[in-house]
Amino acid sequence: MMEINKEDGIKKKIQYMLFNIFTKEKVQRIENKWIVEIRNQEKGKKIESLDVLLKKYRIETLVLEEKLNKNQEFKNKLYSKGYTILNGKKFMKYGIIKILDFISKQMEILVKEQDVSILINDMGRIEEYYIEEIAKIVRSVTIITNHTNKFRIVEEKLYDEFGIVLNINNNKRKGLAKAKVIINFDFPEELIKQYRIARNAVIVNLEQNLAITSKRFEGILINDWKVSFKEERLNDIPKKGAFNPNYLYESELIQIPFIAKVEEKMKKDQIEINYLIGKNGKISKQEFELVKK
Repeated sequence: MMEINKEDGIKKKIQYMLFNIFTKEKVQRIENKWIVEIRNQEKGKKIESLDVLLKKYRIETLVLEEKLNKNQEFKNKLYSKGYTILNGKKFMKYGIIKILDFISKQMEILVKEQDVSILINDMGRIEEYYIEEIAKIVRSVTIITNHTNKFRIVEEKLYDEFGIVLNINNNKRKGLAKAKVIINFDFPEELIKQYRIARNAVIVNLEQNLAITSKRFEGILINDWKVSFKEERLNDIPKKGAFNPNYLYESELIQIPFIAKVEEKMKKDQIEINYLIGKNGKISKQEFELVKK
């Protein structure tokens, strides 16, 4: 059973942060969760007192109320203090097989007929696991990376155990020129711009939200997803509706130490994709049919 190491964010306390108009922070503990209501930070008030409070409870990872999540200045202050703010991307990473299956159905193509390119420079246990799982179900996988040596062990394992050939390269002109489905694990927008991307590619972005500004790109860029759950999650959080449900669910997943247990939980909770989200909102089936041509 593959364990997720500490670098992947496990064993960090989770805090759910709400905004209010009180003059003093309010803290309460519900089971293993800390609920913190904070003072108005939008008027330029210092974050030092909040930082002291979070350190007192040894809190490192935060789920922000959507009102706070839209305040980039406030978030930047938290980042500067070393806090991690959940954004749902790790949840998408755990769900990448489901996303590939959903894309294939929308395009009316079998998953086993898909050729997938993966943009990745740093590989942890989660990334290694899903690269292997993707390689087992699609026709071919190409790794685009600046650090080809990091992926030789995975390359050898896939070939020795399953007879799967993993293509690894960093050709900026040809590497993605014909790629139909691209999964971006960790390339920043500035790096992606250096590559020539196929005009009708479908890009699944598991990094911070990005935009493809090239005029020749007419494909689909997936930055988010809308999912449904079997039952309501985290009902003990006050004002739960003020939070993005994906972020709340991600806060549960990252506390699970084994990937197999994460997938077991997602299966038990009956995670289903309602639709995928691009820069203009919900991506329609018609859009997928257009890029198929």
